[in-house]
Amino acid sequence: MKDAMRQTKHKYLKYGFHHFKISPKEKLTNEQLRETINKLAQEYKFNPEDITLIEHTKKRADTTASDKHYHLIVPHYQPTQCKALDTKNGFS
Repeated sequence: MKDAMRQTKHKYLKYGFHHFKISPKEKLTNEQLRETINKLAQEYKFNPEDITLIEHTKKRADTTASDKHYHLIVPHYQPTQCKALDTKNGFS
């Protein structure tokens, strides 16, 4: 994440990284999580090897939902493409 912030300053960009929260209803297998990340990578055009993934366990309001969720941190600047992350399909 520090590298992402350094790239932001070096490339005069506004953002250092983007945060995606993956909150599944059911517990994901490692393969399902990998598939989810790869689908996000295809949609937003980032390299899945450049991410930071944090697994977080917390009781959910919906007690039938999995207590595990994930925080996916993606650098805004994509060095393999030499441009910023494509967020045209994103929303706030």
